[in-house]
Amino acid sequence: MNINMYYKNQPYISYERLDFWEKRDNIILPKEYKTFINEYNGGILCKNKYHFIDLYGKDCNIKIRLLYSLIHTYKQIIDDEYDNYLCIGQSFTDYNNYISDDDITINLLNGNICLYDQSYHYVMAKSFNEFIEKIIYDYFDIMIKNKCELN
Repeated sequence: MNINMYYKNQPYISYERLDFWEKRDNIILPKEYKTFINEYNGGILCKNKYHFIDLYGKDCNIKIRLLYSLIHTYKQIIDDEYDNYLCIGQSFTDYNNYISDDDITINLLNGNICLYDQSYHYVMAKSFNEFIEKIIYDYFDIMIKNKCELN
């Protein structure tokens, strides 16, 4: 997995530690997400803009603030009727001219990456890799883009 990061969390998490965590808490992380946590353990992406169409055909634009480290993710497990979702990041969302801070979640049953607006999980991608591949530069973040291009 090759992702251009503005900032990476430390330390990286070993596959052995991830396996232990999964067994202890009786969950299974999607393989692509485990690879990301193993190599990067969250951080701030150089590319941070994401566009998708919701269930109602409306345009949604989000700016990904950060993807959480495993330690932070563990503390952010959504404990409600959506207990098969794990919060993996935070976004700033422009949804039909409504601005909000929302969670980025991963469905532990099928690997879908979703936007959670405190009432519903909107599917943005069918896998973690698809999610990463669809992220584009937000050209208003020139400082981040320029720093990333130097790396």
